[in-house]
Amino acid sequence: MSVLTALLLLSNIMLLCCVDSTELPQDNMAPLKVEFHSVDFRNILNWTHHPSAPEDLLYFVQYKIYGDKQWSAAELCQAIRELQCDLSQETSDPREWYYARVQSVLSESLSPWVISPRFHPQWDMCLYVCSPRAIHM
Repeated sequence: MSVLTALLLLSNIMLLCCVDSTELPQDNMAPLKVEFHSVDFRNILNWTHHPSAPEDLLYFVQYKIYGDKQWSAAELCQAIRELQCDLSQETSDPREWYYARVQSVLSESLSPWVISPRFHPQWDMCLYVCSPRAIHM
């Protein structure tokens, strides 16, 4: 091992030891099963609470159109306690594919962002017509 490699390894170890752990993503707080459910033109992002996470988490939701670089905050779904977010307005263009992501926060601890599968409002929606039988688009 060269001296340069040893110095780089030592500096990385020192960085890891000196970083405040509350600023690192907390996997045990991360939301689970982040996915869209779309019924009758309502596009709801749902997720579940991580079983080992504290109960008083706050959730933050962002979304983007497939291919875009930037994520946008879902204005009505910032610092919420609910396990869902209505993204119908943000995902209303039937020609586009969308992603959403959720992050949980507790004090200064952050979970990693958890991204939904790709969602298409036209193809991933169910219509309920006068009976409980679903018609898939």
